[in-house]
Amino acid sequence: MKRPIYLALLFILILAHPSLAEKTTEGPLGLDELIEHAQERAVTLKDFSADVEIVQKQQRRTVTTVAFIQASQKWGLMRLELREPSVLRGQIIVADQETLEIKMYLPIADQIMIRDVESMGQEAGIPLDMDNLGAIFDFYDYDVEIKEVLNSEEGYTYVLEVTGIEEQTQRIWLRDSDWVPYQIEVYEDDVLLGTLTLRNVTFDQCFSREELAALPDVRVFRP
Repeated sequence: MKRPIYLALLFILILAHPSLAEKTTEGPLGLDELIEHAQERAVTLKDFSADVEIVQKQQRRTVTTVAFIQASQKWGLMRLELREPSVLRGQIIVADQETLEIKMYLPIADQIMIRDVESMGQEAGIPLDMDNLGAIFDFYDYDVEIKEVLNSEEGYTYVLEVTGIEEQTQRIWLRDSDWVPYQIEVYEDDVLLGTLTLRNVTFDQCFSREELAALPDVRVFRP
């Protein structure tokens, strides 16, 4: 899957912050209020970590990728450590706002490959604006509709349908207890292309730049 996976990961980076976790009403929010929360969340992000599972439908087979993500708005860094599939296990990806580069540690070759953010963004199908992480996903750029509101003891869960992303449709499950988009489904022509699930989210751990950017001391090359 090209665009959906990158968009979904960066969507998580923008919204995952607990500062707006307190409920503001006794009933479910309307769309305008919900979007307002999401927009404010984009500028209040500090840092977070989470386990991410991405399931992609590729013709007749299904590919599952499991990773651990850490992100900091303060340092402008996003770190992704891949755990599955086995061929990618141990691979580390660090996106750096300061250098506008993406460093990828490749354990099989025991080397680090450096790419610029712009070229990686073009390959992903979206621009990666490292100067403003909150600009990567903007509800106002697309058509958003609340398809369903689920109520439980933990609070309300909003099922949003987002269209206008090329020919794709995304369905996003967003909890009002912590405002985490814990599940995202991507469709094209009503066919499910993939699902992203977020688990074990932890906020405000005060990551240092060094721990987010740390990579093995091995040969570095630029393709």
